[in-house]
Amino acid sequence: MPSFVELRRDFPRLKFSQILAQMIGNDLCLQFEFELEAVKPELSRKFRPQLVIHQVPIATTEWLKTPRAQQYFLNLGLIELVSYWKATCSPEVVIAAGWLDSAALEWWRETWLQGLGEFFFQNQIDPSQTDLLRFRVSAEAQNCQSGPSPEKPTASEKILVPVGGGKDSSAMLGWLAEIHQPFGAFLLEPHSPGGRAVINLSQASETLTATRTLDPQLLELNRAGFLNGHTPFSAYLGWVSVMVAEIFGYSQVVVANEQSANEANTTFHGQVINHQYSKTTGYEARFRDYLARQITPKTELSHSHDQTPSYFSLWRPLHELQIAKIFSHYPQFFPMFRSCNLGQQQNVWCHQCAKCVFVYTLLAPFLPAKTLQQQIFDHDLFADVALVPLWKQLLGFEAHKPFECVGTQAEVLSALAAVIQNYLGSEFQKAPPDLKTNLPAALAALWQETAIRQALITAIPINQFLGEWINPHFLPEYLELKLRQTIAELAQNQTQPSPKLLKAWRQHPAVWKLRGQKLAILGLGREGWATYQWLRQVLPTQPLVLGDVKPLSQLASHWQTALAADPLANFWGGPRFLELVCQPTQNPANRPDYLLVTPGLRTDQPAIQAALAAGSQLHSQTQLFFELCPGKIIGVTGTKGKSTTSSLIYHVLIENSLPAVLVGNIGTPALSRLGEITPQTWVVMELSCHQLQHLTLSPHIAVIQNITSEHLDYYPNTAAYVTAKSAIAKWQTADDRVIFAPELATPSAMAALGKAKPLTFRVTNRAGAATHPSATPESPRVWLADDQFWLAKAATPLEGQAVIAIKDLPLLGHHNLYNVAPAIIVGAELGLSPFQIAAAIKTFQTLPHRLQKVAEIADVIYYDDSLSTTPEATMAGLQSFQGQWLILLAGGYERHQDFGELAGVILKTQVRAVVLFPTTGIRLWQAIKTAWKNLEPYAAKLGMALPAHAEVATMTEAIAAARKFLPESKTNPQKSTGEAKIAVKIKNQKAVVLLSPASASFNTFKDYHDRGLKFQEAVTI
Repeated sequence: MPSFVELRRDFPRLKFSQILAQMIGNDLCLQFEFELEAVKPELSRKFRPQLVIHQVPIATTEWLKTPRAQQYFLNLGLIELVSYWKATCSPEVVIAAGWLDSAALEWWRETWLQGLGEFFFQNQIDPSQTDLLRFRVSAEAQNCQSGPSPEKPTASEKILVPVGGGKDSSAMLGWLAEIHQPFGAFLLEPHSPGGRAVINLSQASETLTATRTLDPQLLELNRAGFLNGHTPFSAYLGWVSVMVAEIFGYSQVVVANEQSANEANTTFHGQVINHQYSKTTGYEARFRDYLARQITPKTELSHSHDQTPSYFSLWRPLHELQIAKIFSHYPQFFPMFRSCNLGQQQNVWCHQCAKCVFVYTLLAPFLPAKTLQQQIFDHDLFADVALVPLWKQLLGFEAHKPFECVGTQAEVLSALAAVIQNYLGSEFQKAPPDLKTNLPAALAALWQETAIRQALITAIPINQFLGEWINPHFLPEYLELKLRQTIAELAQNQTQPSPKLLKAWRQHPAVWKLRGQKLAILGLGREGWATYQWLRQVLPTQPLVLGDVKPLSQLASHWQTALAADPLANFWGGPRFLELVCQPTQNPANRPDYLLVTPGLRTDQPAIQAALAAGSQLHSQTQLFFELCPGKIIGVTGTKGKSTTSSLIYHVLIENSLPAVLVGNIGTPALSRLGEITPQTWVVMELSCHQLQHLTLSPHIAVIQNITSEHLDYYPNTAAYVTAKSAIAKWQTADDRVIFAPELATPSAMAALGKAKPLTFRVTNRAGAATHPSATPESPRVWLADDQFWLAKAATPLEGQAVIAIKDLPLLGHHNLYNVAPAIIVGAELGLSPFQIAAAIKTFQTLPHRLQKVAEIADVIYYDDSLSTTPEATMAGLQSFQGQWLILLAGGYERHQDFGELAGVILKTQVRAVVLFPTTGIRLWQAIKTAWKNLEPYAAKLGMALPAHAEVATMTEAIAAARKFLPESKTNPQKSTGEAKIAVKIKNQKAVVLLSPASASFNTFKDYHDRGLKFQEAVTI
């Protein structure tokens, strides 16, 4: 058996020599020729693998002659070539079949090395060695450079779905049919029998097929002991699918890769090894970028019909548990789908591999045991003790995660915990390892191991996974909106609370006072739905009045279904709903006793005020939750930063296995999670001014970020806005904690309203880190010095421990230091070490629309900061890019905010151009010109200039205008640096286009999220 070193010595070069593309009947046949060059010529080989795409349109005959088609063929050959390179790991790969630029070669090198991570690990090959792989384009290929070709089929709006026959693609077929989305299916042969079966059960408009044939010589080398192992098959499937979509006129290729693919198996020689690399978010982003740069020519970018089909994963924002729950709704696929790699060729489940164990475990919480054991598998895998080692691998109790396409360890743990809890019931939290139960044998064996049992007891509840939405993703808006609705329904269809818990709720004083009262829910959005569901659990026979500005026909479908089935619910909709609910003229006795008002609904409206004057009382979901919550609440508020701070605190907790939930203004209604909260749970709750306004309780730990003018369309002045937020600290006791930065006047004043112990932080960088900035009892708990965060030691509080350096933070900008500091303090208060806190922070992913990097095209980086709806937030964002060629997109809905200070910052940060939306854009431009008059005498000294400006109406116009203001070297990369008309000091830097509006969005867009999505879409067109 030849060694790695011997093979590289004996076979120094692998050459991609040519491509033969021809029509045979109605099939497009591609043959690639690879030459393995040996030191001994008689050992050299030529491989000729093939790909046949069946029954292609007649127009393909002309299309395959175009340069665009040749680019597809060349890249398809390169993803095929990796399977042959791994046999010898030849030091050099020569490309003679076509031309690629240096950026493309580097892309392919990274794709091969990352995609072969498992292969390197299994063969003990160091992937970090610099001379492992070298690509070279041969001299003859240099003459193959080709320009754009407009000759391609016209794409429809249908989507093409590559189908493998497993759980995830089956769930996608079922879901697309449910939302009435047309699609075609694509099957790459040889395939699993399950693939064809699930397509036949789907509503695919057509089934396209292709056949891949390996050269038999490769299999001979495998048998002869040459190197062998896993290759990035999903990357191959992606390339074939995109080309097939283009040939058949599809505009989108939708795959079924999920968030869990990002979890690595292990590390090896400093490189992360991930069996699923070509299913990760990172690869998806790289692939999309490569298609835009290499297949869609630069001159075609302005014509959307000339672009390559868009490639994205539908399930990217989801956990495997969510997909399993969705799949459980489509029983037609149960007998047919196959995820088992070992048994799929025989169309069976082998019942012995990690994939079988994983799928069985993940579906168990959502399907009856009888269904799982009779319609999918043929016996109970939980009873098979021989499978315990596989569960240990899946749970993270072995050296590495199985090299299979399986979910995260946390998901497996949660699913298994839910199954065991169903067996043990109320004894789950305290059951001893030797408890005599009816647990199946494998589960009993796992339960008896102390470390595993403790991990199961403290596992994240399944419901916590079901409601999450994970960014980034690349879904188009029309699919994102529908998928978000599905996820909202998953979260809202919460597990029925136990009879014991229901009894406790019904006897609680907070519920008891509502018994027999006339209750009205005003505003039927997400919080209104959660309130309705919860009230129907605790007060199932009590009449309810519900009102919303929308008529019933315009409400979400779950409202229409619920109200049709609820004879005790009386709905009023339309513009006069408040008057009809709060001031019933026909029978004043029907005036509600309690008005449960959705956050954001103005309570100063005449109808509500009249009801209050007549004796009605305001109530809210937030108040109910605070009264009933058995866990301790960490409340976070502020004008800006509260979402990032809340998410980061939650991330620090769950990364360190502390039981926690994230609820509130960030998107998940608190009452929908109440049933899974125990006294040990930490509830991280983002609180808006509307949620705090009428609250009479405060959280155990309050985090107060900076307060600036906002919502002045709702509140008469800033003072009223601050008063609304003050409840976060006002009702705190001496046992509570309040976290704030003392240099911020408003948070300091709010913190002083209660009796909580202050825990402060400072983010002014300084030199000398060993001690506090001031050695007094009021010294901060966390401070910034020497470019890193320091935490006061418990034993010697005037000394600090290093936590994390600024350079290691995943968050851009000085303003994000205010988000990091509270997370460090909370982690320390809950007993975490600086190392544990830092490790968690490093893995945090930024929030969507908050300085989110969305694309890098031709040395221009595009950032989505749509969440910046105030001047202060935009100023913070601008300071993250000081000294760069910066173009700002700003303006929006009028909230009467002062733009004077922002205008000065725009000039001082040397923004090159401002692209302005109505209506505040006009006012911002006037503020910039006014500031310029004051600063113009000092402009030369300060290096300032009045920025160029453009006024636009749509996001597409905004991106087009922004690109006109870019330096020439960015807008036309083919020009030499010497031709670029930009300052020497910045000509080699990347330019930045920043959407940071300093305004709300409601005049032009649905909300900040819609605005951000429109920006991301316009950038990539």
